[in-house]
Amino acid sequence: MTSIPNVETALALRTRKGVIIWIYRDWENGSWSWDEEKGEATEARRDVWSIRSLDGGRIWVNRQRVFEGYCGALIDIIQTGEGQVVVPIQRYLPNPGRHATCTYVSEDDGKTWKRSNIIDFGDQGHHAGAYEGTLVELGGGRLYMLLRTNLDRFWEALSEDHGYSWRELRPSSIDASSAPGYLRRLASGRLVLVWNRLYPRGETEYRRHAGQASLYPASRHREELSIAFSEDEGESWTGPQVFAVDREKISYPKIFERRPGELWITTGFQGALQVKLMEDDFA
Repeated sequence: MTSIPNVETALALRTRKGVIIWIYRDWENGSWSWDEEKGEATEARRDVWSIRSLDGGRIWVNRQRVFEGYCGALIDIIQTGEGQVVVPIQRYLPNPGRHATCTYVSEDDGKTWKRSNIIDFGDQGHHAGAYEGTLVELGGGRLYMLLRTNLDRFWEALSEDHGYSWRELRPSSIDASSAPGYLRRLASGRLVLVWNRLYPRGETEYRRHAGQASLYPASRHREELSIAFSEDEGESWTGPQVFAVDREKISYPKIFERRPGELWITTGFQGALQVKLMEDDFA
């Protein structure tokens, strides 16, 4: 039997076989320090571990380190129609310092994991690169992932093999600030996306950050959350609608569909949003 360690952030998933998988960052033994002169991290360590329970959370077994290095945030985890558990994990890369993303895939309900190729398109800075991915399974078994960037929009990646490899990477049509979004497939079959848009509603400018954060001056607008839906597997989206405003910051959303059409949306890292929305009021 393994006890649950002290952790700072975690993702949880109950598989269709009833196994609970917990993925978490090791905050207790982590470190982060950035050298502004060199533009590199001098200390970068926050490993990612997994643990699982076969009995509803009473006993936890198979604790293992999935990723050794620095992971800044964990956003999403899904199980595919064929049973693979897939989790995007960002990683710090040096020379130049930036973040990139890969996925880890398990075919045995979290007992073992395999890593995909690394999605990396450069940039430099302590908040730079392609990271904090959210993903969903499309028709035909393809996986679709949206990645945070400093390039005024999400970039999208596609996998044809359940997340073991990502062969298509391109800018999406979705404008976004430098903040993560959250994707889900709803019971209706629609996709839903919640995120911080590039600019506040009705505006065409917002303060930008560059320098040590990124080579590219990026909007970090996090004062509004918007929602949009897709009925064609992400090819097009409904017009974004703002549903929450907080001038102090409101970002890092999560979506839970409590019953068909009833969406519970929360934030925990920035803001303390707890709201219930009905799909039919927006879609």
